[in-house]
Amino acid sequence: MLYMIFFFFVISLLQVLPGLIDLLAMEPGLEQQLQAESMTRERVNPLLSLILSLAATSAGAYYQVLPGMRVG
Repeated sequence: MLYMIFFFFVISLLQVLPGLIDLLAMEPGLEQQLQAESMTRERVNPLLSLILSLAATSAGAYYQVLPGMRVG
């Protein structure tokens, strides 16, 4: 369960990261914060993040590469 939550947040961050990097060119302040919040709401797709985190956790468990999920 913890792996799925971790992957969910990592995938969500990867969806937003290119836009956040573009916002670094703006001057810090209220306008930058409002732009970042609106961009985040537009770009994050929670259903896609959930599906990809489930797939990543399942693949990690199947190939036994995640610590704590190895059998034998």
